[in-house]
Amino acid sequence: MESATIFKAAYEQEGRSLEREKERESLIAELKKNIDEIDKEAFCNRKNRKSSAMKINKNNEDQSSFWVSYADLMAGLLFVFMLLIGAVVVKYVLTQNTLENKEQAIITALANLKDAQGRNFTLEELNDAPKSELSKISDENILKKSNEFLSSK
Repeated sequence: MESATIFKAAYEQEGRSLEREKERESLIAELKKNIDEIDKEAFCNRKNRKSSAMKINKNNEDQSSFWVSYADLMAGLLFVFMLLIGAVVVKYVLTQNTLENKEQAIITALANLKDAQGRNFTLEELNDAPKSELSKISDENILKKSNEFLSSK
């Protein structure tokens, strides 16, 4: 009876973990989509800045090239942060999966221990019954022998 409830709980936890995994996958897909949109916007903005900067500041090429390279550095820094966030998300997902696996192993080990404990209790009861019967029989035999001994004298 207890093992059935344990297996039912384990099955429900597995269903919840599948739902969490689907949610994680949808979040990752959404993040990738947002990253692609940001990259496209950054590319368009960089392209527009280059062309407008060259039109406005034909005489001042040094200043426009400085801002273009500065924008490229900032875009690169943004990309590094996005990669860092992605790595953290992936590590979190992997850690959750390993924790769920360990939790399942602990639940099954506890179920096995409870079953073994129940079996041990039953075996102890079965062992105690013959011992008590043997002690009663030996007490009766001692009384009979002592009565025989006393009656013979």
